[in-house]
Amino acid sequence: IQGKSWPVKPFNKDLSGYDRIFVGCPVWFGMPTPEFNAFIEQVDFTGKQVVVFVTLGGGGYDQAIKAMTDKITTKGGKVVSSFYVRTKAVSKDDIVTKAKEISKQY
Repeated sequence: IQGKSWPVKPFNKDLSGYDRIFVGCPVWFGMPTPEFNAFIEQVDFTGKQVVVFVTLGGGGYDQAIKAMTDKITTKGGKVVSSFYVRTKAVSKDDIVTKAKEISKQY
């Protein structure tokens, strides 16, 4: 809730070869998870288009997406789209299909 992070393994992926990056996490109490916050602290999004998404069982997606967008913008990224997926009765394939639809928009 406070936007803090937890220790996670270092993110060692070179993102320089990517123009658009999808970043997502579950919603906890209307906010992104501490693991998401830790990931964002490690990544330079300068010059990258970013699509933000969240998964959730209840509500609060709009607040979580705004918090994620603010953090990514601070790290140099430009959030070009966002979406949410209510996970009740949704399969992994449903999420992949939604991501593919959005990727074709840009």
